[in-house]
Amino acid sequence: MTDVPGRGGWSDGLRLAVGTLTVIPSGPVEVSPASARAAMLLAPAATLPLAVAAGGATATPSLGVPPSIAAVLVLVVLAVGSRALHLDGLADTVDALGGGWTRERALTILRSGTSARWGSSRSSSCSCCRPLP
Repeated sequence: MTDVPGRGGWSDGLRLAVGTLTVIPSGPVEVSPASARAAMLLAPAATLPLAVAAGGATATPSLGVPPSIAAVLVLVVLAVGSRALHLDGLADTVDALGGGWTRERALTILRSGTSARWGSSRSSSCSCCRPLP
């Protein structure tokens, strides 16, 4: 892979990974097989700022913050920092499984792009119950 502008190299791959996996603005990217490959290879580096922010939130109990509040803070940092990417995927899956009694209905739900009551309730309960012991 070369780093030639407009041909999708490592710099396009890093911008693609950062823009896809985080809320950090990364600018326009020309997506090509080479930049997509680079994005997958650079994904751990692209999410490093989120890991640092979440790690910082885990240190809040040393400042007197209760551990349960610190756990919620870590979840909020990760959810906001990743644009709730995993929570959205969970909601879509639960919507399709819970509301799609037929294959066609499940596919329609998955293609709609909205979160119905199944997905919303599961995402809410998952987010609220995860930090509890």
